[in-house]
Amino acid sequence: MRKKLAMRCADWGGRGLDSGRTVGTVSGCGFDRACPPTGKRRKSNGAVDRIYCNMSVLSWLQRKMDGYSGHATDMKYQFVSRDSREASDGNTGHIVRRIRALRAFGTVAIGDLGGYIARMDNLDHEGDCWVSGDASVYCDARVSDNGQVFGNARVFGIARVQDNARVSGRATVSGFAIISDNAHVSDFAMVNAAVVYGGANVYGNAKVHDNAHVYGNAQVYGDAQVFLGAQVYDDAIVCGVAKVWNAKVFGNTLLKQSWVYDKAEVGDNSEPWHK
Repeated sequence: MRKKLAMRCADWGGRGLDSGRTVGTVSGCGFDRACPPTGKRRKSNGAVDRIYCNMSVLSWLQRKMDGYSGHATDMKYQFVSRDSREASDGNTGHIVRRIRALRAFGTVAIGDLGGYIARMDNLDHEGDCWVSGDASVYCDARVSDNGQVFGNARVFGIARVQDNARVSGRATVSGFAIISDNAHVSDFAMVNAAVVYGGANVYGNAKVHDNAHVYGNAQVYGDAQVFLGAQVYDDAIVCGVAKVWNAKVFGNTLLKQSWVYDKAEVGDNSEPWHK
């Protein structure tokens, strides 16, 4: 790791962090341009500045490798050393690390331990979004705005949890999934390459996948499945062992055991058929 950092520092015109000398044109080294980590311009003052410079560059490089491109003072969390685990996306294992809050926001206090993420790209430093408990966010997934991921939930792939959405319990959100607005995915529910938004709730052992949309105040729970472009919205409830694919369920419909498919539309207190 130290060798890699030295090489990257040398790319900026320096002599490398392992040389025992100043780092050329970066901060504290009599440089001719602004230091990348700090943006400041100052002249060298011997060994003290060399130490300051090396620490600044190391810190900045580490943040860059962790996926954070902003200034250190804007960070709302940091990684906790020696607290990591492996999380799987079904094919590959990913190392995720626990985080700790650096400032207070929302219901989080300074020093509070959070959940696990792979890179700082996974959790925005703006807003009140947070990952807590033993929840994990990894791959290219991202939590932003006021999104919350907690419990033992997993968010991975290129999934997004945004606005005021929540993912909790042992729920899994993956693929191209988007959980937004005030939607909640919980328990053992699974959302993959689908969209859940509005005030919708997906919970129990329900599965929503393959470009399905659940929104409004709709609820999907039990062992129900909504998939293949299906839409469940308004105040509709799909539960039990019901399945909806390539169809629409809306209004105040309650679907417990039925299968709705093949571009069918069931709504406005309809009495759906049973397979």
